[in-house]
Amino acid sequence: MLNRVKQYRLAAGLTPADISSMFKIPYRTVQKWEKGELMPPVWAEQQIITRLQAGLRQKPIGHVLPGQAPANRLTQGIQTSGNFPKSKKI
Repeated sequence: MLNRVKQYRLAAGLTPADISSMFKIPYRTVQKWEKGELMPPVWAEQQIITRLQAGLRQKPIGHVLPGQAPANRLTQGIQTSGNFPKSKKI
């Protein structure tokens, strides 16, 4: 069964590297979440899913304005400190 972050990431047509970059989360952490090695903090999972849902509602997947990278429409307005607390091992 897919975890929720991966499920919404796939629906948005993004890669784990995109999620890492957009939310300033270490790439390896995103990988561990998706493999089930770590569980994302609830607040982080909710923030990621909420932002991905908003991006999916705004435009059809694959629709990118000229000069705009696909991830830009999803990252607008995100303010993160980049200091996410450590995930808990399962």
